[in-house]
Amino acid sequence: MIVSFETAALRTLCATQDAAERELGLADARSLLTILSDIEALDTANEFLELAVDGARVSQSDEIEVTVGPERHAVFVPVGSRYQKHPDGSPDWSTVKYLKLTALPPRP
Repeated sequence: MIVSFETAALRTLCATQDAAERELGLADARSLLTILSDIEALDTANEFLELAVDGARVSQSDEIEVTVGPERHAVFVPVGSRYQKHPDGSPDWSTVKYLKLTALPPRP
């Protein structure tokens, strides 16, 4: 899969371990960079959801929310026009090959 970023700031944050550690702390930075590597190594978002069994879920707004260390979670949305949708309009995650990281908010 391919990951893009909602903002230049998110892209910069995820570009290096040092940048991520400065902003997020050691544990969350390592977790985030591992998640991004896992996503990029897989073919579809469905494979990622299966791999990250306890740490990822699909929200009601069709976003993938992933636990990032003890403090944060990452929010990904499907992007592109090539993925299919179910009759209810939700993404068919087995066809999603592009995700965009939109936010890294604190965990609720």
